[in-house]
Amino acid sequence: MPGGKTGVREFRIVLTQGLNRQIRRMCEAHGFKVERLKRVRIMNIRLGGLKTGEYREVSGREYGELLKELSASSSLPYAAQKEREGRSGHHGT
Repeated sequence: MPGGKTGVREFRIVLTQGLNRQIRRMCEAHGFKVERLKRVRIMNIRLGGLKTGEYREVSGREYGELLKELSASSSLPYAAQKEREGRSGHHGT
């Protein structure tokens, strides 16, 4: 489900690009107060049961999918551009 109500006092929001505290501000504008906010994924990488401060290895498949999504992005981060250039052998000017 990309977004919508999931419970009496719960709903899901999908942001493709977000700013710090954006969800809280959006909810406040509609008269709601955010009591709990949980990030479940970043792009194609699902976070699962990770707790604050924990991390996990990204699988090769996840990494490949991430690079594919980033290469289709109009705002490709510098590091991803360098990674893509390194793999293709093209280094630009």
